[in-house]
Amino acid sequence: MGGAERPASRKRKRTTRRARGEGAVFFSASKDCWVWRAVTGFKPGGGVQYTEGRARTQAEGLRAKQAAERKQRQPHEDKETVGEHLEHWLHNIAKPNTRASTWDRYEQIVRLHLKPRIGGVPLRKLTVAQVALLWAEMARDEMTAGNIKKCSEVFATALEIAVAEHKIAVAPTANAAKPKVVREDVEVFDDNEVKAILKAAIGNRLEAMYALAVATGAREGELLALERDDFDTTAGTVRIVKTLNERAGVFTLNPPKSKTGLRTVSLPTFALDAVRQLCADRAAGPVFTTRTGTYFTRTNFIRKEWKPLLERAEVPYRKFHTLRHTHASRLLAAGVDPAEVAKRIGDRIETLMRVYAHWIPTTNRDTADRIEAIYGTPETNAPGN
Repeated sequence: MGGAERPASRKRKRTTRRARGEGAVFFSASKDCWVWRAVTGFKPGGGVQYTEGRARTQAEGLRAKQAAERKQRQPHEDKETVGEHLEHWLHNIAKPNTRASTWDRYEQIVRLHLKPRIGGVPLRKLTVAQVALLWAEMARDEMTAGNIKKCSEVFATALEIAVAEHKIAVAPTANAAKPKVVREDVEVFDDNEVKAILKAAIGNRLEAMYALAVATGAREGELLALERDDFDTTAGTVRIVKTLNERAGVFTLNPPKSKTGLRTVSLPTFALDAVRQLCADRAAGPVFTTRTGTYFTRTNFIRKEWKPLLERAEVPYRKFHTLRHTHASRLLAAGVDPAEVAKRIGDRIETLMRVYAHWIPTTNRDTADRIEAIYGTPETNAPGN
């Protein structure tokens, strides 16, 4: 009947399975060809409007679909500004894929630093020179080098999405000179200041928190998240498995940012004594809270607890995080293995060495002698020389 049917084996080689990321590109057995379907708009009632076509091969169908989608986007993308793309990236790409605290930082950078300076530039007309000028203007406005670098990282990430979405061919940030950061030494308390802080904290209802900060180098959010069950007073340890985050007055307990943040830390006697007293007074639940039993916001903790403590100790104000820097740097200066210090504070060894390496004691003469022993001439290494 008419043309002979195609062998069944040939039809079995066809597949209706779509390749990953392809969208609506499929093989139609009834039409005996590949069919592509692209979203090209929306109907007045809100329904999706499609454009459909046929292709001889799967790859040809995918190219046709992508071309139709690019053509649909083109009128808007020609007019899209950098600011509009940054908003798209913030709310549609970054927000679903980052922690709330991280997204808040991104949003602040976009709102305060990027959009006011470069948001009105058409995205497709953004140049390398404009990006370089952006960093120069921030420097002239006396933004810190670290903040400028963070802005550059956020901007580069957002523009990489613009490339992936075929809005621009190349991200100008890729070829622009990166802001240079001259890392300054971290601030630390000296030994007498730490002892003064611990002395001033005696009898304070948060005495154990300050002792733990000195003894473990734990972050503020990690300490505020601690519960009674996180302590093992018999073994003399504390488990750090979560951190307290606060956003617009809403508190959440989240795991640390990385697996290295999950750790069990041994406690020295002065901290263990304070913890045992704390555990005797608490049967369960959070242990470092406000007087009404609620979690501390970061600002309230600093204003109502940390600053008054430093005033009583007669120690000049520094951030609470300075206790973490003090813990790590003091251990390294005392000769503790950097890998052990990194494990104790929940950081990667690379991060530890980048921030605190200058605290590790070295003896240049001893190093030179070791090199001599390895590479020196036989005459030099001979006994009696």
